[in-house]
Order: sequence, then structure tokens, then C-alpha cells
Amino acid sequence: MATLTKADQATDGMAKSAAEKILAMTDCISDRFFVSTPVKETSIADRSPEVVLSVLSAALYGNELVYGNWGLGKTTLSEVVSSIMFGLPRGVIRDSEAHGDPEVTKEEFIAMPELPEMKRILWRPFTLLTPKVFDEFNRMPSAKESLFLDAIDRGNFEYMNHTLRSEGPVFATVNWPDSANVDMVLPMLDRFDIGIMVERPNPLLRNIVRGMDYSILEDESVSKEILRYLSDSSMEPGEKMSRIAGIAERFRPELSSRLGIPLPTAEELAALRSYLNHMPFDDDANNYRIFLESEMQCPVHSPAPGQTHPEGCHYGGSEYAFLKLATPVSVRMTNSLDRFSAALSLTLGDDCITTGSIAAIFPYVLWHRVEFSDSFKSSNSLQGISDGIELARVLGEGIYKRFEENFAQIGKLQEILVNGTAIDQLRQNDHPLFQYAARLLRG
Repeated sequence: MATLTKADQATDGMAKSAAEKILAMTDCISDRFFVSTPVKETSIADRSPEVVLSVLSAALYGNELVYGNWGLGKTTLSEVVSSIMFGLPRGVIRDSEAHGDPEVTKEEFIAMPELPEMKRILWRPFTLLTPKVFDEFNRMPSAKESLFLDAIDRGNFEYMNHTLRSEGPVFATVNWPDSANVDMVLPMLDRFDIGIMVERPNPLLRNIVRGMDYSILEDESVSKEILRYLSDSSMEPGEKMSRIAGIAERFRPELSSRLGIPLPTAEELAALRSYLNHMPFDDDANNYRIFLESEMQCPVHSPAPGQTHPEGCHYGGSEYAFLKLATPVSVRMTNSLDRFSAALSLTLGDDCITTGSIAAIFPYVLWHRVEFSDSFKSSNSLQGISDGIELARVLGEGIYKRFEENFAQIGKLQEILVNGTAIDQLRQNDHPLFQYAARLLRG
């Protein structure tokens, strides 16, 4: 095992410090700014999944869809998490939000030429802040979503022949269908790591809701200073973002003092993201991750979206996950699962990514990206299960059950692959994982 250098040890120490502070931040937000009643079966580490996943999304520069009816605090949750994580007054975030609009243009949300000479590009505040909140995203027509595909995917905002690189988390709130919004296209949905649902809080918690004080996240002088830089047409965008980051670091200790909790610094958050890129899986978790991914696509056929599984396929009528999905799953889903499972494991004090973290994260990285088959939805509706997260959770439980049933053989799989022997033993197991392994050895 390689010995860590002093620099590596310092980075690891900052990453773990950030993880501890993130857990404290999660509890603070749950106690003081967002009311929810987590059900034991759906909670993550006995905490509200809406808060846990929103905080992790902010820390990881992830993209999150926040679903729910209007007036339930979807945008407020995104603003609060962004304010506390990045040391920005909530008013600055609110003033820089984008809003869903059927007539949306690049000039409104991304950039515009400076008038009257039109020689400079003025980037909008939405693009310049690290956290980006897009309110009621699905009120924007599907055809207009292409304006934001690359920005949400890679942090690249384009206007005319200019590109602004602006990395950071994107929180997009989505109201349930009504006469004025649209269904988002699957490629856009796939660009969001996480999907959560915000529901109406328990009426018995009404007094707690009334007692929340969001003014603690405001600071008029700091807000004015940041907004002045955002509107300064003489300053290059890179310098603006650097100045704003400096102001945020100065405001962070004051915000920490007001909240009574330590907040991670920008340096610690950068160390956290770097650490998670190399965080190992424990043996069981690595096997489970591979097993789970193998069930996302049939080893024989790969139907196009909307097509049914071909009749006569060897796997037709089986219990595997790919037959319960009406649309394919991309590699982005696996990448999201890896990153958020690593973040959750580290936040809970683990040195490796655990099976429990993968199982907890799986429903939230899957449900919004796919359409479930009619037969799967119908069979679960008889048991009162109809919403997407619950369907994804049932799907994950089935995969995990089969993982346990095949546990002994999975343990031998690595040895078989290394030695290139016992291919007949692989063929005898009908699970897609072993068929993929047999195909690999034949190749």
C-alpha cells in the first residue's frame, strides 16, 4: 500500500473535515429552515432525504431536480442550502435565479451584448454565481431546453462565439403537470444527478414552520457588494467570480457564528471533491455496484426508448430490472450513483463506499431519468405504490435480493476473470452479470 505524502494527508484531512461539517449543516437546515417528517423506511441515515441530498448536491457541484406542488418550499430549500454551503446571502441567490418562461431567450438568462457598441459580452448573474437556482424549470418549452443542455452537463455557458466556464451545482425546481408546463425531455433529465420530491409538511408541525427565521441568512452590505460586481460591465467574468468568492469566504465565518455550526471552507470543499474521485469501494459494495449495473441492460437485446422487449428473447418474462424499464439507462446514472454514494459514505464516517450507501442513493439517481414499464407500474399500483421514487426503491430491493442470492458465486467471479478459467461455470448462471462475464472471457 502506497504511503501518503504530507500533501495527500492534508487533502484527506480537509476532505474529512468538510464531511463532518456537511453532516452538521444537514442537521441545522432540518432543524431551522426546512420542515419534513422523514419516514424511517425512506430516510437516509435517519434524516430527511430532501435535505441530505440537496446538501450533497451542493458540495459535489451536482445537479438536482426538486419536484413538488407550488408553495411547498422547493425553491426556498435550494436557496438555503446554496446560501449556507457557499457563504452567500440568500438575497444574492434569489436575485440571480433564472425563472421558467415560455419565451425564454439566451439574452435573459445567459448573456447579452453591451449596448450600444455591442463589443463586449455581459454575462448574466445566473451564470456567474457558483450555485445556480432555476425556478419552475418545466415552464420552459422542451425546444428551449437545448439552451441549457451543455451548461447543466459541463458548466459551459455559450453565447455567440463566447464560452463561459462556470462550474457549480444546479438546482431546478419542477412543479407537477399543469396546463402551463411541459414534460422535460429525457436527455435533459439524464443530466440531473438527483431527483427529490418535496411534500406538504405534517400539519402538527405548523408552529415550527411559523418560527423559522430566514433573515439570519441575509446581509445587506455583503449583498450590495456582490451585486455591484455582478453588474459591473467593465470587469471580466473570471475576475468577477474571483472577487465574489473572496467576499463569500469573508462572510462565511460570520454566517457560521450566526448558525452556531462550523462551515466548510472553499478549500475544504475542493479537497472533498478530489478525495471522492479516488475513494475506494469495499469488496461487497464493488460487487453490488457491478451486479446492479449489469441489470440495467439486457445482455441480448437493447430496445430503443418506447419499444417493448423483443418477443422470444431468452430473458423475456424474467425478473431482472431492465424488463421493468421502458427507457434505457445511460452511463451518467452510474457516475451519479458512484459520486453520491461516496459522499454519503464519507459523511457518515466510512473510509470506503458501502453497500448501504449505494442502496440508499440508488432510487434518487434513477427514478427521474427513466420511464417504468406499464406492467411494473400496474403490479405495484395494486400495493399502493405509484410514485417514481417508491417504484425505484422497489426495483432496487429486487436487485439487492438477487445479489444476496448470488453472493457466493459473485465472490468467485474476480478469480475466474483473472485466471480465464471456468467459463462453463459462468454460463450456468443465467443472471446478466455472469453472461457479461462469459462474453468478456470469450473475447
